[in-house]
Amino acid sequence: MSCTREAGVISILALGLLVASATAAPAGAVPPELPAAVQWRGLLQADGNGGSGVKTAVIFNLNTKGQPVFCINVTKPFSDTSYSAGGSEKPSGGDIDALAQQICADFQAAGAQLFDQIQAGGDQAKAAAQAVKQASCSDPNFVPNAVTVASIQAQQTLGSLSEVEGYFQKWIEALQAVGVSACITVVESDSSGERVADEKYFKTT
Repeated sequence: MSCTREAGVISILALGLLVASATAAPAGAVPPELPAAVQWRGLLQADGNGGSGVKTAVIFNLNTKGQPVFCINVTKPFSDTSYSAGGSEKPSGGDIDALAQQICADFQAAGAQLFDQIQAGGDQAKAAAQAVKQASCSDPNFVPNAVTVASIQAQQTLGSLSEVEGYFQKWIEALQAVGVSACITVVESDSSGERVADEKYFKTT
């Protein structure tokens, strides 16, 4: 996995690969025509809002210093609108410090913990977001890699589009609360798993 982190900027794809910019693909593009680093991941099961072949691809763009970020457009035209985070909460505690340290020591385990806490929502999610914000790793890849692990776990274990969308909305609410600017792009396939059906953005304000 690789990423760019400069002055608190983290841009990552579902695979944790570098994304400086994404060229918009036709609305009906099949997965191979999406940016090469975007990987589709199937849902655990089908439900009323998607067939058995429905898949998602996720792109995170966040800034741990609170500077504005752009949404990464995959199939839609680029927008120069930027998004900030107005939250000023500062959760603290040994559990947050421990998770921040774990992100730097073992991003796989930390990513699993991030998934659990974000999924739990509320104060647990805010604590996870604060740990991401305050983690200061010698390797700049560790923070985005941990977030990527959490994202992949959501894509692979949640059973419906509504659950996947709800999970990433929880990320945004937690990041918003602690002042981390972010936009998460979720690309959804149709029931065949071969064509783009929708592209949604979850963003701080």
